[in-house]
Amino acid sequence: MADRATIAVVTEPFKPFFGGAIRASRSIEAYRKSFDVLVYELIRTKSDPTYSRDRNVVKVYSGPVLRALYKLRLGFLPGLTPNGISKRMVRIGRDVSKTDVRAVVSLHEDLELLRLCSILREEYEARSAALLQLPVFIRDRRRQGEIIRAYDKWYSALYPGLVKELAGKVRTRVKLSVLSSRSVARLLRSYDLLISVSRSIGYEMGPEWESRIHALDPGVGLDEEDLGLIKTVKERAVKEDFIVFGGRIDALKGFIEGLEVFKAIARAYRDIKLVATGRVNPSLRERIVRYAKRIGLEDRLVLPGAVPRIERFRYVANARLVIYPSHMDSYSYAVLEALHLGTPVVAYDIPALRFNYEGAEGLVLVREGDVEGLAAEALNILGSKDITVSPPRKVKKWDEIAREEVSLIERLVES
Repeated sequence: MADRATIAVVTEPFKPFFGGAIRASRSIEAYRKSFDVLVYELIRTKSDPTYSRDRNVVKVYSGPVLRALYKLRLGFLPGLTPNGISKRMVRIGRDVSKTDVRAVVSLHEDLELLRLCSILREEYEARSAALLQLPVFIRDRRRQGEIIRAYDKWYSALYPGLVKELAGKVRTRVKLSVLSSRSVARLLRSYDLLISVSRSIGYEMGPEWESRIHALDPGVGLDEEDLGLIKTVKERAVKEDFIVFGGRIDALKGFIEGLEVFKAIARAYRDIKLVATGRVNPSLRERIVRYAKRIGLEDRLVLPGAVPRIERFRYVANARLVIYPSHMDSYSYAVLEALHLGTPVVAYDIPALRFNYEGAEGLVLVREGDVEGLAAEALNILGSKDITVSPPRKVKKWDEIAREEVSLIERLVES
């Protein structure tokens, strides 16, 4: 039997509560059935969790300058250009020349990871591929404006009057500008293969990228373990008087807009609560609680922190509604899981959700940024006795997605 080819993958440290991390870990598992896989993970801070128990993992530690910038919460600075990570800023944990790597694959669209992948490609003299889980940049000016407004709301709500409010708003504008720069486009064009987990990603990036990117359409799905957990949880679900915020707690997922929507709901439903799961550091948690108190929601917001996947499923299955004002997505585990669990969702009509879920029973989309419209649709659902919720029609099982993705990497390795 012929020796198996070796590929290297570049990834973020594994965070089991993030959809992107779950998707990357599943790609690694799928690749290992066909290749010997060397994992490079970029470590930015000491607190980053890792795949460190895996003997085939090489930790790439950012240099002291980069680490110091992250410690000062200025981590955006090295990401402003594709050269934010350079050979002299990165310490690679083994002698790359001793391994015959045929291809290097970035499992995320983050600029630092794309640049690290590019460095490794040169060191190994290998082919390169990137799996885009989100758009690298967005061409639509109106969409850019909505993203800026979401970040402005985040910083104004949680850091009012502080230097960080102004710095955060400036950083958002600079980063969006840089992501749309020619140097980022050149970096992407240097890749031999670009894969996306949704057709909406190429659409968001513009016509050139729609033709360059191979869309798995969709490249996100539920595996047998997920489907088993969902079936068990759904069978035991009892709707309770709370709503779930569908995304992680950050600006891009529209968390402040979610609170604005819930504030309108809370006026009509005195006992209802909002549950927002996800890892939140103590400082941010304190600021969120302070803001909730300021807008009269201090006893109505529940922050359980990071919870196991099955516990997250229970929250969603028992909720009356999921509100999901996300500004950036690809296929959205949050919407997929909610519809499978029988819970209706109100969300913005961003391309990712239009392309993959439009027409799905139990999902209502409103114009992006229309908080009042989102609140009105949420109240309509809460006031209705009969709401039909069904799993979306456009669904692939994970095994099917994995076979398609692996076949693309096999062709890259053989070319």
